[in-house]
Amino acid sequence: EALSPGPAAPATAPPRPPRPLWPRRVTRERPLRLYIAGDSMAQVFGSSLVNLAEGTGLVRARLDYHVSSGLSRPDFFDWRARFREQLAAFRPDAVVAVFGANDGQDVEYRGEVLHVGTRAWLDLYARRVAAAMRLLSRDGRRVYWVGQPIMRDPGYRERIAMMDRVYREQAARFPGVHFVSSWALFADARGRYAAALPDASGVPVPMRQSDGIHLTREGGDRLAAAVFRVIARDWDLPLD
Repeated sequence: EALSPGPAAPATAPPRPPRPLWPRRVTRERPLRLYIAGDSMAQVFGSSLVNLAEGTGLVRARLDYHVSSGLSRPDFFDWRARFREQLAAFRPDAVVAVFGANDGQDVEYRGEVLHVGTRAWLDLYARRVAAAMRLLSRDGRRVYWVGQPIMRDPGYRERIAMMDRVYREQAARFPGVHFVSSWALFADARGRYAAALPDASGVPVPMRQSDGIHLTREGGDRLAAAVFRVIARDWDLPLD
């Protein structure tokens, strides 16, 4: 298709976007470097993902979770500073991030209390999520942002769904960020919270701990398998 001439190019061309690190050929000599970061929801799921990924012999993974942390309270734990440290030290090709379990709370910002769910709170949270995604995907890294699963408590569930929408919307702004929803993965056939779900043989297996929030080992394995399928597709990794 012939294109008509446009306006003259500026004297200085805009900088080219960074060349993506993905996909590249992953080998045992040059494994995929995978950084897994998050709040307490990353603890069980992250260890399952490390075991699954490293079991291929083609991945070197690092798990970095901090209980009670999140993106709402950098005064409590500064994840952006932590990201900078880990990106420089580990130099990952890809990042898995899971946040939100502790973020649905009122925050103080510039001397004002922002109540969770208000427009001001959502705008601030979206900016913080975007800043994290921008930093993690810089230099062509691939980011897999994992949403939180459905929760038992109705009020908490509503806040988690609200934050999942923020993650999905912000991920769409960054070519290197892929949002991976886990909501339906832990719901029953009618879309309701399920403490247990049937395994491959149809036997119910506990997926959630007694708090109705955190995953059991079986739940962690279930989520890890779903996330790893996405990673394996991008990087041409074996699934068995």
